[in-house]
Amino acid sequence: MKTKAPKGVKQWKLGFALVLLGGVSALTHGETPGAVGPVPAPAPVIATAPVPEAVRARPLPIQELTARWVYQLLLAEIAAQRGHLGLATKTYLDLARTTKDPRVARRATEVALYAHDLPAVQTALTLWLKEDPKSPSARETLGGLILSQPNLIDALPILAPLIAVDRSSAGDDFLGLDVVLVQHPDHAHALSLAQRLTEPYPDVPEGHYLVSTLAAQAEKLIWR
Repeated sequence: MKTKAPKGVKQWKLGFALVLLGGVSALTHGETPGAVGPVPAPAPVIATAPVPEAVRARPLPIQELTARWVYQLLLAEIAAQRGHLGLATKTYLDLARTTKDPRVARRATEVALYAHDLPAVQTALTLWLKEDPKSPSARETLGGLILSQPNLIDALPILAPLIAVDRSSAGDDFLGLDVVLVQHPDHAHALSLAQRLTEPYPDVPEGHYLVSTLAAQAEKLIWR
């Protein structure tokens, strides 16, 4: 049930502001060197199975848009378009935490990626996946983030809760991870991460497949 706004105050949805900012972005994009444009999603994916309709249709949060949120959204987007990426990233992260809206978290991730701010990318992506754990775009971004990690164990706090969201699809997640982890140059740490992730799922055969594949890859490296 929607909550009625106070008399004389129109109820706004956050999505409207994001559409509005899309127009602001289109108008300001290209005016200043270093402006943030669309950030291409990395190629690797985490999940290979189709997303269930019930999950795909998850409703976005409906919230009354406050004057402060409008100001922060405008500040963040204009800062991003003018190349002030530190300010834009911080403001979008603050908004993502406050609104719990996956669209805001996604934009925070995009700006942080463009700024090459890895800690901010991890924070924004975690917020994005928390609010929309089955988002294909978020999982593609996660795949790219995993491949960029010098120490794969750092990805454990992000991956473990993501897999635990829907234990029935853990097998699909492990198969998707296999595609990503076999590409990482550090085979030993890839194997260690796989062992840690699959430990809570001893009855999932895809988990054993993931570990055995990476173990074979690590063993080949040892015998070279």
